[in-house]
Amino acid sequence: MTNCSITIEAYNNGRITKGLFALEAHWSCDEGFSISPGPRHFDLVTCTLDDLDFGRYDAEGDSYIAELLSCVPGDIISTTLED
Repeated sequence: MTNCSITIEAYNNGRITKGLFALEAHWSCDEGFSISPGPRHFDLVTCTLDDLDFGRYDAEGDSYIAELLSCVPGDIISTTLED
């Protein structure tokens, strides 16, 4: 398995928050994630997760991230593979 780091931007809701806390061991920094104001009535969550499976991410994309976070794919705005 080849490890990678992925930055996730998602809508702030209970599913995303619960999923991120479940993956605390993969947070790239001590603070974990940030919440910022988003468009209209939505806040946005940004988090970088380390030591994720690059092969699965390459094959499955956002579906892999949604499975890790136990959320629906529509909760995720974007994912970015980090160097």
